[in-house]
Amino acid sequence: MNTRPRDICTAAFEGDTARVEQLVTAAGVYSGRRHSPFAVDTSAAARDALAHWEGVGDNQDNEGYGGAEEDIEEMLSGEEMAKLMAHPALCGIVKAYSLDRQALGGAAEDSEAASGEEGADAYTQDDNAALLDEEVEEAAEEDRQAQQGDILLYKRLLAHQLHRNSVAEHIQQHGLLRMSTTPPVDMTLYGILFSCREVPTAAGGAAVSEESSVPLQVRWQPSKRSRYAGTPLHWAVLAHAHDTVRFLVKHGADCTAGLKAVTNDGEAPDVQLARCDQRVLASLTPARMAADNESHGTLEVLERAVAAHEARRADEEAFFIMLEKRLQRRREEYLRRFEEARAHRLREAEEARRAEAEEAEGAEESNLSGEDDEDGSGSENMDAGEEDEEADG
Repeated sequence: MNTRPRDICTAAFEGDTARVEQLVTAAGVYSGRRHSPFAVDTSAAARDALAHWEGVGDNQDNEGYGGAEEDIEEMLSGEEMAKLMAHPALCGIVKAYSLDRQALGGAAEDSEAASGEEGADAYTQDDNAALLDEEVEEAAEEDRQAQQGDILLYKRLLAHQLHRNSVAEHIQQHGLLRMSTTPPVDMTLYGILFSCREVPTAAGGAAVSEESSVPLQVRWQPSKRSRYAGTPLHWAVLAHAHDTVRFLVKHGADCTAGLKAVTNDGEAPDVQLARCDQRVLASLTPARMAADNESHGTLEVLERAVAAHEARRADEEAFFIMLEKRLQRRREEYLRRFEEARAHRLREAEEARRAEAEEAEGAEESNLSGEDDEDGSGSENMDAGEEDEEADG
C-alpha cells in the first residue's frame, strides 16, 4: 500500500520534495516534464558573451539552430507550441527583428517612402538578392542564421518561464494537511492555528499593572480544530523542511501569500469563516510564521532562497534586455548593408543614364556637324558650276 502523501501540502509538510515534484508533474505542467528542458544560462558571463557577439549555450554554433528548433517542437504538444508562438513578447520580437525577405521588403519600402527619390522603386523586394556581391551576401546569410539563433534563444527562455509558471500554479494553491496513522484511510484534516501564552517577566522586574497590556508569545502549528489552509510553503516552513522550502521558492512559490479560510472539504469557505478579517489572514505569510515561532534557521533559509530566486529573475530580465539589444543591432547592420548596396546601385544607374545622355548628346552634335559640312560642300559646287558656265559663254 502506498503510504506517501497524496497531496502537495502534506508532501511539503513531510519534507518529501521528490513527492512534491511527482504530484506537481502529475497535475500537469508545461512540456509534461518534471524539470524544465529549456533552461538557459543567464549569468553575468552569458550576458557578457552576448555583448561581445559570442554564442551562448546551445547557440554557439550556427549549424545547431535548426536542430534546436526541432527539439522544442518535439518536446511540446501542439497546444503548448501554439501557446509559445502566440506569446506577446515572442510575437513582438519576431515582428521587430526578423531578417526574412518580408521584413527586408518592408524596410526597403519605408526607406523609399522616406527618401522619395525618383527611380527608387526600380529595385523591389525581388531584386534584393541581386544587390550584394558574393562576399557580402555570405555575410548577410550569416546574419540571418545568427538572428534566427538568437530568436530561438529568446523562445527557449520564454518556454522555460512558461514551465516555471505552470509549476507555480500548483505549488501556490492553499490546502489542508491530510494525516492518518493508517494512510490512505481514516484521513484527518489539519489546518493552521495559533496559540498564545504570556511572556514571563524577568525575575525581580517591575510589577506589571493590571491596566497595562500583557505581552503574548504566538506560536503556529497544525490543528484539527482549524480550517485555515496554507500554501505548501506555509506547511514546509512550519515543518522546518528546508530542502522543500528551497524547492518551492525556486519554482515560483508566492512568499507573500497569507492563509485562506476553507471548509471541511478544503475548498469553499463557509459563512462563519468568511466573516474573518481577510486582511489579517493575508498578513500571515510563511516568513511571519517562522519569525513568530522563532524558527530562525528556517527563516534564514527562506530569506536566502527568496534572495536567490529574485537574483535569478533579475538575471533573466537583464538577459532578455541584452539579447533584444543584440537583435536590434544586428538588424540595423543588416539593413544598412542593403541600403548601401541599394544606394550604390542607384548611383551606378544614375551614372549610366548620364553616360547615355552624354553619348546621345555627342552623337546628335556630330550629326548636326555632318549636316553643316554637307550643306557647305553643296554650295561650293554650285558656285563652281556657275563660274564654268560664264567662262564658256
